[in-house]
Amino acid sequence: MPSVSKAHIPNLKQTHYWDTVIFLVESTLFKVPKYHFETSSEVFRDMLMVPSGAEGPEGTSDANPIRLDGVKAIDFKRLVEILYPSTTTPWKKENKSKDEWLSILRLSNLWRFSRLRSLAIEELTKQQQMDAVEQILLGKEFAVSQWIRAGYKGVIMRKEPLSMDEVKLLDYEPAIRVFRARESVNQRMQGSNCQGQCSRCLRVQPVAVSISSNYCGGCGVYSSFSLCSGGDESSVQSVVDKEFAIEISQASSDSAAYEENDNRHSQSS
Repeated sequence: MPSVSKAHIPNLKQTHYWDTVIFLVESTLFKVPKYHFETSSEVFRDMLMVPSGAEGPEGTSDANPIRLDGVKAIDFKRLVEILYPSTTTPWKKENKSKDEWLSILRLSNLWRFSRLRSLAIEELTKQQQMDAVEQILLGKEFAVSQWIRAGYKGVIMRKEPLSMDEVKLLDYEPAIRVFRARESVNQRMQGSNCQGQCSRCLRVQPVAVSISSNYCGGCGVYSSFSLCSGGDESSVQSVVDKEFAIEISQASSDSAAYEENDNRHSQSS
């Protein structure tokens, strides 16, 4: 068999000469290129540099895969599909569902795929499929301050108070602060010239008592009104920013850590 001289050793193009790695997620094996895991995630970059054990390098065989405990196979599949799109069925951002983007956000947040995390947040924000309470919960979980602000603003501005189920989801202390913020907004509205629309007769008239109820001169009964628009929305936002300042600040700080990592990666690549 002819040998290859050193002068004729082929050049290896790093971006197109990929090593593969095998992961075990729940009961499913995934064999994928290492490339994006090494270059886009600081967690995997460190993980894949760990020295080999007695059984040889983890992730090089089906018998010795890298185990990703606590991760769902469906979430990992969705992450892999966006890292390595199929050539036969190319994907479009707008075709991804809310659940798919949440899977991608969950794992990109966990493993610090900073650019992919930003994309998932952007797409979920565009879809506008999260209710106010869900925005708060996901905003806290994934350090998205804009969701926290929008979520608290939503529950304060809506007609209905928090349900018992929502109180349990938010926890009692944040729920109490929501009620306190609603009362603060109510007090600001008293004596103002803000206009609201009755949910019964649709008549637009001054609303000066509360967010959730007021006497309607058209109906002759107490009714529900939509909250005033314009300047009053900015008043609600200022109440939110004051009442929930610690949560918003913490999310902004945690998110900045991802952005710092992204900038550091961009400068080194």
